[in-house]
Amino acid sequence: MANPSVNLMENITDRDVFNRLSEKEKWKQLRNIKKPKRPLNGYTRFVTDFMNRNKDKRGHKKMTDAAQAWKNLSDDQRNVWEESSIVAKATYSREVAVYNRARKATKKPPSAFALFVKNRWKAEKKKQYPDGKRPKFKVIHKQIVKDWKKLSEKERRTYFSTADRLLTLFKKERKAVINGEKDFNLFWGGDAMENYHEDEAGDMEE
Repeated sequence: MANPSVNLMENITDRDVFNRLSEKEKWKQLRNIKKPKRPLNGYTRFVTDFMNRNKDKRGHKKMTDAAQAWKNLSDDQRNVWEESSIVAKATYSREVAVYNRARKATKKPPSAFALFVKNRWKAEKKKQYPDGKRPKFKVIHKQIVKDWKKLSEKERRTYFSTADRLLTLFKKERKAVINGEKDFNLFWGGDAMENYHEDEAGDMEE
């Protein structure tokens, strides 16, 4: 199965202006992906439609009339609005998944230290909080910084080598996309890049 990709050039409205930009400015525009709008539920879709069809009415009375009109609908009539909302939500879920992947995948690759943090985080969290209590970000990060400083030059070289490889891949992919040679491969960085973008600190206390 081919890796999913996204055509970042779809965001560009004026190609002539775009082509005159520097590589940095081009990439900034390409990454400016519009976030999909969350669809309305069935009731809100109905109310919006009611408002548009009754522009002569004003203020609170219009809202009251819309709510009453919804109550007066039969189950079958309500289902029409609810079903259209379900379809819209399914489309939204697919679009927002692509949006999130594209935003994450187009971030600059991690540094050697960031890769080390990612590699050590889970183990250090378990070590510091074996009882399962909510971990504190600063406590874990402080210990990982100490561990990083203790690494030998050979041990650090492994992380620097991986970081350099990811940066090379990133620059190659970015240039190809900017030149319009290909769409952006959302999985271009492989497991190392994918793992780096997972949010490990989401449940941390400051």
